[in-house]
Amino acid sequence: MPRIKSGEPAPPASKTKTPASGRKPSSSRAKPSRERVAREVPLYLMKVKLKGLRPPIWRKFFVPSNITLDKLHHVIQKLMDWMDSHLHQFIIYDETYVDRTGPMDEGRDESKFSLDSFGFGKNSKFEYIYDFGDWWEHELTVLDADYQPEDPEKIAGCVGGKYACPPDDIGGPVGYAWTLGILADPKHPDYEDRKEFFEDLTGEDFDPEYFSAMEKDIRLRIMKFT
Repeated sequence: MPRIKSGEPAPPASKTKTPASGRKPSSSRAKPSRERVAREVPLYLMKVKLKGLRPPIWRKFFVPSNITLDKLHHVIQKLMDWMDSHLHQFIIYDETYVDRTGPMDEGRDESKFSLDSFGFGKNSKFEYIYDFGDWWEHELTVLDADYQPEDPEKIAGCVGGKYACPPDDIGGPVGYAWTLGILADPKHPDYEDRKEFFEDLTGEDFDPEYFSAMEKDIRLRIMKFT
């Protein structure tokens, strides 16, 4: 299992070797550029990153720019494999947006605000908090406010990511990093107890390094955005 650590610097990226000439090898056939499609509703290409862990756990995805925050909540849940069993909130420009159909009575109603109502542009950022006990803090970044997917018929999808999401109720970033550290050392005195606890949460086939963009893409493809 990878040594995912809480709050420590990410390891240096591996270097890619280039030919002795110093030039990168080029393809004999240039890829044709796609024409930009004028859409009635532009698409946002976005990145969601789980904060507090190294190496970072992230997903890259696209959604309609007019998606409301309550629907974006469900997108994030599906991308990150959360169980949607805890409260959540968005923090945008120092304002809090929550699910007013639940027990939270402070904050604006997330169902009444769409992404395009905030005037986001490239590199705009905001936060999504899930589970006020474990406190999973996500940073969302708009990478492209007029994204053109390879399939022009698609309005939502996942195009990249890295690492499996921690299980619910593991104890936040610190608890997850601590657990993986113990599970990497079978001689640790707490190994058996922690292994049993972890398998109760995740099942025996959990792999912290696993990620499938295709699986997440299928989940978004079947969602309704209107």
